Amino acid sequence: MTQDQWEGLIRLTENALKEAHAGPRLLVAVSGGADSVCLLLCACALRERGFEVTAAHVRHDLRETALRDERFVHGLCGRLGVPFRSAAVHVPACGSTEARAREVRYEALEDMYRAAQADALLLAHHQNDQAETVLMRLIRGCGAEGLAAMKPAVRHGEMLLLRPFLSVSAAEIRDLLRASGQPWCEDETNEDPRYTRNYLRRQILAPLESVLPGSVRGLCRSAEILDKENGFLNQLTEEALRDTACLLSPCRFLLRDKLMTLHPALQRRVIRQFLSVCGTESGFEKTEEIRLSLNHPPEAVNLKSGASLLFTEKRLHYVPETPESCPVPEDFFETISSEGTGDGKKTQAFPAALYSRTQVRFARPGDVFQPFGHQKEVRLSRFLIDQKIDRPFRPFIPFICMENVVLWIPGVAVSERLRLRPGEPSVTLTVRGRLPWECPAQDNQQEETSDGYHRAHLSRFGQDSGDPRADR
Repeated sequence: MTQDQWEGLIRLTENALKEAHAGPRLLVAVSGGADSVCLLLCACALRERGFEVTAAHVRHDLRETALRDERFVHGLCGRLGVPFRSAAVHVPACGSTEARAREVRYEALEDMYRAAQADALLLAHHQNDQAETVLMRLIRGCGAEGLAAMKPAVRHGEMLLLRPFLSVSAAEIRDLLRASGQPWCEDETNEDPRYTRNYLRRQILAPLESVLPGSVRGLCRSAEILDKENGFLNQLTEEALRDTACLLSPCRFLLRDKLMTLHPALQRRVIRQFLSVCGTESGFEKTEEIRLSLNHPPEAVNLKSGASLLFTEKRLHYVPETPESCPVPEDFFETISSEGTGDGKKTQAFPAALYSRTQVRFARPGDVFQPFGHQKEVRLSRFLIDQKIDRPFRPFIPFICMENVVLWIPGVAVSERLRLRPGEPSVTLTVRGRLPWECPAQDNQQEETSDGYHRAHLSRFGQDSGDPRADR
């Protein structure tokens, strides 16, 4: 029976590697506890199937027996013929000891992962650990993403983390090691109720399991169900985000009218994902503050990162703490062969003699503009305000200028100075770049938006900011 149990755990480990398409170089995090010792033995059994195994031990020096555990793991690796790596870390004296220790531990593991050129890091989290995580996050007030708890496979920085034992109980692991005569180290701090996990394990989950057997397994089943449902909700969020947001710097924004049509659950997710892509994490309170502001918007909502969300009539603009800068793309305008004067929005004809003296640039202090059909020049800044061009857009509109005189504001207006005389030679320009207020559409058709501008899937204005995931 013991051999069958070992084969079952070895099979779990191998399946986790296959499902993640992991390479052959494995780094196993081994603290010396029963769970990690068991995982190391299972990984070693896979060496005959082409896998290479290295053990990684992190010593926190938070207890007197830490050095004992390191020596135990080193000795076990020697008997198993496994390369051994270790790191001693300092845990800062601020905040939660558990959280601080976890942070520095993963930093050390990432260093060893890189040094070992590993393809995957195996962690020995088991069913009881998962149940504790679900309970902790439930108490904290997490949604489906947080309650899905630990993932069997996930990326953490450069590392691929695999947890093959999430379906295995702590009791099963310990019983198997006892039956096999394999010793392990006990961490005496696991009995200290001052640590949150220990308290939940001893005072909540253990009594609950004794009264309602299967409670731990039930919590883990809920996490598994929520993980799948959260994946579906993430798909809906991505679809809604594509239709609701512009994620391309330097002008990133959400469309208020589209956001307001979404279900509140999707509103929260879209707001949170939008901010995450912009580089700002948002907890429930801040996300809800933003969502509830949609109907009665303030001028702005400040964010934790120092950035802010600026509310305008039609948009929520992400405004970074430090203003972004970028050059006008070289291919933003293109000369074309065309008859007529153009539409003044995306195509415009210039008197040839005047065009030779122009330049392409963004706005500068002192710029002036003479609207078509008007006799007088006005300050460019005043004109853009009157045209209700959102403030975050104004620094990033490429203008055709002659000294401090703006001749064409693409997508907005053309100057009286571009009026062509009959038969006058001309040069026609068309806009190939993306104007700041345009969103990449889901199709290639141009759609007229409520503010009179076009949405088009055109070339990018700046660089895509990516799509990072926040684990909550």
